[in-house]
This record gives sequence, structure tokens and C-alpha cells, in this order.
Amino acid sequence: MRSGKAWSGSPTMGKMTDALLPAHHMTGDEKYLAPLRSMAAVRFDWLKHPIEEAPSGSRAWCGRKLGFLSDTLVKYKMLSGSREFDELLAREGGSLTAGNVDPDDPALAKALRKTAEALAINFPGRTSEVRWTDRVFAFARLFDEDMLLPEAVPACNKRPDLELLYATATGDRGGFLVFPLNRVRWLTEPRDIAALVVEGSPNRFSAELFHFGESPRAMGAELYLLKPGRYTLTLVDEAGLQLSAPAPVSVEGPRTRISFTIPPRKRCRLQLARRTDGEE
Repeated sequence: MRSGKAWSGSPTMGKMTDALLPAHHMTGDEKYLAPLRSMAAVRFDWLKHPIEEAPSGSRAWCGRKLGFLSDTLVKYKMLSGSREFDELLAREGGSLTAGNVDPDDPALAKALRKTAEALAINFPGRTSEVRWTDRVFAFARLFDEDMLLPEAVPACNKRPDLELLYATATGDRGGFLVFPLNRVRWLTEPRDIAALVVEGSPNRFSAELFHFGESPRAMGAELYLLKPGRYTLTLVDEAGLQLSAPAPVSVEGPRTRISFTIPPRKRCRLQLARRTDGEE
């Protein structure tokens, strides 16, 4: 999910850029964006003309080291809707870098399949055995080479990509340990349900849902990043046919709650779009 590694020898560099963005968001002061813009220009120049062996301390050397910056820039796009850094984010690549997601992307499906396979191993160990903090997801490394056994056990050392799961289910992009920006919290039990946030902006929200049960499922969601205004909620199937009548939604701030019902075993798309002036 993350597009680059932290600054070599200084892991605090990425933390600094993560701090500049919320400082701008909370104060509205453009001075906190100035360092991000200057670093983005250096990184963009390097992406256009990459030099792997640039002299230490040179502009190209700095550009090569700034791979982590897109995590912060994509969050700026999420908050502002700005397209200022779109070309840079597109060059960074990755199915989640630019914010929106193609639900039929084979690379994304492959990554999620690997995570599902990892989570399917040792279910009692992940749900019943007493562990602490994130160690429940680290035990797989015990099956690496020269750990419990002299040779690695490929069937047991698979590790889930938890950042990917979080990003796809919530619509957050970039790193989330410092400045999490989940677009949605699903108000439903986490069994027999799949959710993929495919589009998000200050004026739109879209997610694909699939219920694995055998009867209709009533559920809800809490939305966090939509701008205040009047919206229309629609629920359609894979063919674009409406599954329920469009419903008005008033967004007055964060924590806007919606309720809806999805059919069983049918790919659905939930959409909210801000109404234009004069639209009823």
C-alpha cells in the first residue's frame, strides 16, 4: 500500500511530512504546505528523470529518497479534493495511490487473496490463543527459516497485509498510524460481508458490497469526510439496476449515519453524490 520507504537513516522524515499535513488542516495556514510542495517538486523531477546513483546530497539524490511523500500527498487530496499532485501520484503507481480503485483490478484481487489465505491459517491461534497487541499477526514469522525449524514452512509463514485490508474497507490512503482518515465505518457485524471503497472525494463516496448470507442484510455506515450539503444515496447492482429508490441524505458534518439493506449474494454499489444547486 505504501508507495516508498522511509528516508534512509532517518525514519523521522516521513513522520515530519505526516505532521505538516494535519498542522495545515487544523490551522489553514499555507506555510505548512510549502515544504510539502517543494519536496513534491524534487520528487517529481526524479520520477521524470530517475538517477539511481546521484551524488549524495544532490537534488536527484533527495528525489530518490522521497518515495514516502506520496502517502502524505494522497491524504491532502482526500481532504481537499485538489488535483495538484495527481501526476506525481500517478507516476508513483500502485492501485491505491491515486485514491480511487478499480474493483476488477487483478493485482488488487491477487493481493487480497494472499491476505485471505494468510488469515485462514491457524484460525484458533488468531482468535483464541492469548496474545498481546499486534503479535497475533507476527507469529507466522516463527515458520521462517532458522526459527522453529531449520527450513522455512511456506504453508505456514504467510502474512496478511493489514494495511491493505484497512485501506480497502475504509477508503483511507497512505499511512494511517499518524493521521488516519478513514472515510467510513461500517455499522454491521464483520462476518459474511465484504466491503471495498472504490471512490472518495469531499463530494462523493462509493463502495462495493457483497453479502455472503442467504437473506437480505440490513446495515448502516458512518461517513466522515463528506462536505456539508445535500446528497443522494443510491444502491445499484452489478448491471447498474437500482435496488432501492434514491434517498436524500443531509450531511451536516462528520459522523453522518446512513441505513440501507443489501440483497444476498449479489454485488452491489453504494453511492452518495452531492446534489447540484436546484437539483431536487
